Amino acid sequence: MNDSEIFEGDLDTFDDLFLADDLFRATQSAEISVRNADSIQAAKEKISSITTDEFLIEAYNSATQLRNTLGDADGLVADLTENIRMNILVVALSCKKDPAEIILSVARSMDEGQVEFIEQTIAKLKAYNQAMAER
Repeated sequence: MNDSEIFEGDLDTFDDLFLADDLFRATQSAEISVRNADSIQAAKEKISSITTDEFLIEAYNSATQLRNTLGDADGLVADLTENIRMNILVVALSCKKDPAEIILSVARSMDEGQVEFIEQTIAKLKAYNQAMAER
């Protein structure tokens, strides 16, 4: 029996198991301490001052909330989430301070087809700029 056969029957059964609306309400109504709220706000301000990349901001904020929520209960969680947060800050600061290094890092991982595309794009941009300058 495959997955599609399992759920071909009554889909209401699946809805009863998942209850996405209840899960959302439960997570939204959770209380956080003033200390955790201050920490989350400070984290948002810190990462927002470095980057506007929404994925880095969300990852940093999520790691902060995870650390604040589970960190006291489990030292390993606290250590791992702090490691994630610091690595996100390093990447964000590297992008801000030396964008060429990040571009080179990405370029080193490209395959030959992607490199050729970039070369062609740069050549077209140079030709466009030259044509505009001659106008």
